[in-house]
Amino acid sequence: MKAIFQFGLKTPVPIFGATAIAVGWGATASANPLNSNAIALNFDVPNPVKTPSPQPATEVGLNFEPPPFPETPKLKDTPQHNLQPISEKVADFPNTWWTMGSNSPIAIAIGHAEGTRQPNGQKNPAYYWHRNPGNGADNFVTFSYQHLSSAKKMPVMSASTTWEKRERSAAYQLPEIADRRQLQRLKTFYDRLREQAIAKDIHLSPEELMNGLDLSNQSPNAGLNWMGYIDRLAQMKQRLDDPEEQILEARTWSFWNPHTHRWDASGLGNTYNSIRRDQQRRQQAIARAMAHQIPSVDRVSPKTLAETPDSDRDRVAICIGCYF
Repeated sequence: MKAIFQFGLKTPVPIFGATAIAVGWGATASANPLNSNAIALNFDVPNPVKTPSPQPATEVGLNFEPPPFPETPKLKDTPQHNLQPISEKVADFPNTWWTMGSNSPIAIAIGHAEGTRQPNGQKNPAYYWHRNPGNGADNFVTFSYQHLSSAKKMPVMSASTTWEKRERSAAYQLPEIADRRQLQRLKTFYDRLREQAIAKDIHLSPEELMNGLDLSNQSPNAGLNWMGYIDRLAQMKQRLDDPEEQILEARTWSFWNPHTHRWDASGLGNTYNSIRRDQQRRQQAIARAMAHQIPSVDRVSPKTLAETPDSDRDRVAICIGCYF
């Protein structure tokens, strides 16, 4: 075997074999020209492969608009009775009653309970002005309104006699002003009572609703707060069969404070008996006025209510759980 030496390196490297490979930069020939099988290596850097030039990107505008929502499919073949609003269980007074001022059946019914109106709408002397027996405030007109400004009340307050106070009240049209304002306030009470009844899923007759309005006019806390009139009425509908007793007991127990576990009606004596007597008187007045003003209304039939029991203990069994 013949050794072939490759020069050009620092140390000659022998290459053995029948085929010799010439190593060197740019070598194109075999180190042994007699050996036609020699393979020449080429270390030239090949030309780079040409890649196609990138095409300019199509300009895309940014769109921050949300995609449209898919159309809600329409209900098909839904039974009509399933769409019946639950509010049909709850009485709804005509809208005109809120714009009739002193002539509204609401004003006359609550005014009769306040002692300022007769069932036929006639105005008692107390309609024009009277002193509140509970807190000593100046009461005006149908609803015993106490929220007139000092400036409006000044002519009345400067009068020395009851007759003169009432005369000035009429002359300055304070009754009309006070009745309009309180009817607007009562409309918000009315909406809340109906919403509470709908949430409780109970029937609310016109007389039950009118009693709730009267109670809210007398004491917004008793009429509208938690464990107020609607909550108590829902309880009584489960405990009592007589609709009028349901109303009366609901009105009475609305003055029980579930937080302090005490009666909260200092102006009414703060006992079950004294509160019930006052609420019974007002409920009877509401029934009389409604029978006169709206005799065709579907309401609780008027009748004499049961006499007040002699002691609180006689009634505790009716409202087991009302103390809480």
